[in-house]
Amino acid sequence: MILLQKQLLKKNNNIMNKIFISFFFFFCFNLISFGQNKYNEIDNLLDSESMLDAKLAIEKLESSFKSENKTSDYWLRMSKANLNIFRYEDALTDMDKAINFDSKNANLYYEKGRLLNNLDKNEQGLENFSKAIYLKPEPEFYFWKAICHQNLQQLADAEAN
Repeated sequence: MILLQKQLLKKNNNIMNKIFISFFFFFCFNLISFGQNKYNEIDNLLDSESMLDAKLAIEKLESSFKSENKTSDYWLRMSKANLNIFRYEDALTDMDKAINFDSKNANLYYEKGRLLNNLDKNEQGLENFSKAIYLKPEPEFYFWKAICHQNLQQLADAEAN
């Protein structure tokens, strides 16, 4: 009888351990998913490239995410929103803040290069694309670096990229 109780207890402990492990992984996965998707609504607003949506994105960032204004994600989105409402200097300032928080992030230099290219500041755009390529050589980074060279009538350099 005691042996049977011990076997049942051991079986129950194994089941409880499996349930605990399942809940633990489910919780961790949801926590990670939330972290990756918390800006989803803001990103959707910015992707529309509408001035009204950009203003709404700024309002949401300033109200719901203000405590995160010490992250590159926050300032990247502020920069994109300001670009969509033609506040170019604010967009550049915000992008610089994003880079200050995460200076090893190649995508931030790429985004700044795109911003500068849109503003016809191709020399500065080249510098940022070069930094992005140094940190993470992505084909899209080379493409936009070539676009800047082309805009500067540096066709040999554009073809090299």
